[in-house]
Amino acid sequence: MAGREVSRKEMFLHGEKDYLRPLPVKRYVMKERKLMTVGKNSYVSLFKHHYSVPKEYIGKRVTILYDADTVEICCGMNLVATHDRCDIPYTYSWKKEHNLPGHYGP
Repeated sequence: MAGREVSRKEMFLHGEKDYLRPLPVKRYVMKERKLMTVGKNSYVSLFKHHYSVPKEYIGKRVTILYDADTVEICCGMNLVATHDRCDIPYTYSWKKEHNLPGHYGP
């Protein structure tokens, strides 16, 4: 190389490689974020699929964090619900403990 006595690869192998740490075992997953208000029926909608939220969060602003596999619903810094991601439109993912009094499902 012009003006250098060693190549960049040699500089890396002899000077920097020993300082690198191994990659994490668990792969980092990128999540998307969406802000919503919980509806009167205690659900939020993500791509036309509805996910249940505990009834005490009706009318509150929540953050939905989602990736290809999971949906996490947070209010402030608190995680209030998690669901497996489902992309079937106009259907519901619900948990029994999120139901309003007198309701047994969506």
